[in-house]
Amino acid sequence: MKRRAFIGDVHGCPDELLALLSKLAHESIDEICHTGDLLDRGPDSGAVVQICVERKIKGVMGNHESTVLKMRNQILKGHKHKNVTEKHRTIESIRHQDWAYLEKLPIMYAFDDINTILVHGGVLPNIPLYKQPFSICCMQMIKPWAGDATRWWGYDHIHERTEEENRADGWVRWYEVCNHEEIIVYGHSVYEKPFRYNNTIGVDTGCVYGGELSAVILPDWKYISVSAKKAYFPKRDRN
Repeated sequence: MKRRAFIGDVHGCPDELLALLSKLAHESIDEICHTGDLLDRGPDSGAVVQICVERKIKGVMGNHESTVLKMRNQILKGHKHKNVTEKHRTIESIRHQDWAYLEKLPIMYAFDDINTILVHGGVLPNIPLYKQPFSICCMQMIKPWAGDATRWWGYDHIHERTEEENRADGWVRWYEVCNHEEIIVYGHSVYEKPFRYNNTIGVDTGCVYGGELSAVILPDWKYISVSAKKAYFPKRDRN
């Protein structure tokens, strides 16, 4: 059985990623993986991708990878954007040879030997894992057994609702109704420390907001973290 480390959302913070990898080097890790959202918000997304490529770090597609890939495809087809955005700067930072790595990221990774599933956002209940929709890349609140729609917790800017208002309408945090027997490792939702709820573990501890970059080592449930050098991006209610 391999020991694997699962790293939370890096969001363009290469110094913190290298610091965490240095710590993990002392832990007899067989394989290192990431939860997606390598990109945007931090100082150097391209450097983060380069590290993952060169060190053969496995991972899954995050909502930020998905959005950046879509914008790059638009640019390659000749679409012109009026304003330079964060996504444009991210695209410019990534080496040509590293795009294939991002394009091949799956929405889910299964590790059968430790009965673990790696995703970015979460999983829907009562749907076989091999049938999970692409929306799991940005999952936070769901309406169980009512399709694959998702909403943000905190203040939902899209629907202009608080979590309490969403809950009153039947929305819940996905892990509260997760009924899969596998361990689910995910990022996307920010916590102060790695957050374990039943057989799920969230490892995005807000590095880019000045928090920590964290990893969980399975199967022994050991947590390793490094502090961010600074807050690179103002924290928002949504992720």
